Amino acid sequence: MRICSKCVLPETYPETSFDDNGVCNFCRSFRPFRPEPQAHLEKALKKARREAKGQYEVLVPFSGGKDSSYVLYLAAKVYKLKILSYTYDNGLLTPPSLDNIRAVTQTLGVDHLFFKPSAPLLMRLYKAALVCSGEMCGPCGIGIVRSYRRVAMAYGIPVVLQGAVPMEEGSGSPESIYDCARFRAIMETSGGVTKDELESFFMFPIRSELAEFIMLRFGKLPREIPLLYYHPRKSEQEVRDLLVNETGWKDMSETNLSKHFDCLAEPFTNYVREKRLGYSRRTCQYSNLIRLGEMTREEAVRRLQEEKPDEEPPCTNQVLERLDVPRQALDGVLRVPPLAYEENCMRKSRVLSMARAAKRTLKRVLGK
Repeated sequence: MRICSKCVLPETYPETSFDDNGVCNFCRSFRPFRPEPQAHLEKALKKARREAKGQYEVLVPFSGGKDSSYVLYLAAKVYKLKILSYTYDNGLLTPPSLDNIRAVTQTLGVDHLFFKPSAPLLMRLYKAALVCSGEMCGPCGIGIVRSYRRVAMAYGIPVVLQGAVPMEEGSGSPESIYDCARFRAIMETSGGVTKDELESFFMFPIRSELAEFIMLRFGKLPREIPLLYYHPRKSEQEVRDLLVNETGWKDMSETNLSKHFDCLAEPFTNYVREKRLGYSRRTCQYSNLIRLGEMTREEAVRRLQEEKPDEEPPCTNQVLERLDVPRQALDGVLRVPPLAYEENCMRKSRVLSMARAAKRTLKRVLGK
């Protein structure tokens, strides 16, 4: 398999091409991250302070991982916001993530609550998604968004500060795993979840793209701000050191719990992605770090060799037992073809996918 000579991106990554020197189009078109204008953020936060209907100005979804911990730190210490932090209990939170949630919220003096949906229902949703589509992360992502909207509306909070980071762009699945129409089609195929159970999971009706846009435009839904896209970027190590020194956060990324140590199933889902798609999240993340100058290619290659993303992780049996998925069903999961159920996506998702593809093509052309 051909791999970029500058980063570690393989030819199996969507829309990858190589020049005569073996350098991929993503390396050739790479531009250093430049934050969005700080004035735009300040304007949005000023509006949030004005529109807050209760004691909180922003909601921060918080898993105890690095990125959400950093967002919570910035919101509390840099922007001095009145914060409600909340954790979506996906039924797969690890003990280290729970320890970090307690430590960071206590150190920062931030109010916090757990949103805990029915664990048996969640496990059935994960099982159906995994067996039918080869990807179990969709129910969690959809549940997080639906629940933080519900929590924000209940507390009169106008803004949700998200933990998305530029470094992880391109490390997600090429499939629209968080699309509600696609998710509904998967559940209908599985037959393991009733319509009433699915509607209770969604928490409020799925509206059309136009209705959602109107609700967002007129403040009926909380605005979502990816805070780290506005803040000058620190290196991965700088963020880790800051959190350890300032918040009591514990870094577990060098253990066998994986980089995203807040979810028990993450090593398993990374393995499934490697087998189904031909690359893992870590491959994409390390490639981004190489381009940013925070990791050498040699180190990335060494780490991938040590981590062995194409080998079944130790947590596999535990995850399968939680989901009540028979061991023999795993072979079928690994054979699910890429882009399964994409034809069921909402029109908005299809348009966004085409726009992202056009953007990547434009970058590739300009990068030559």
